[in-house]
Amino acid sequence: MTAYSSPMKPLNILHVASHNVIQAGGAIQMMRLARGLKERGHHVVCAFNIRQDDDIPGRGTFTPLHEAGIETLSFPMQRLQKYNGMLRFRRLLSARRFDVVHAHR
Repeated sequence: MTAYSSPMKPLNILHVASHNVIQAGGAIQMMRLARGLKERGHHVVCAFNIRQDDDIPGRGTFTPLHEAGIETLSFPMQRLQKYNGMLRFRRLLSARRFDVVHAHR
């Protein structure tokens, strides 16, 4: 058992940010929270916005999440592309059956 172990069943948690990179307040807070929850034994996934000009999702800023073993996903959340993103997001929610969906911002 780790210092953070809990007798309850680990939760399946999805964090959603409207940011496309981790470099400002809300995205940094989400990253810290996700890493802390992962350390406590929960399964954590983080979903971010992806913009049309983003050739690489997160532009390298997702590394701390990946190093912690946290899966990252990107969905378009603006303009016309958002409709396809919403459909993919809805499918993700149905398939993964998250216990908690925490929307940031």
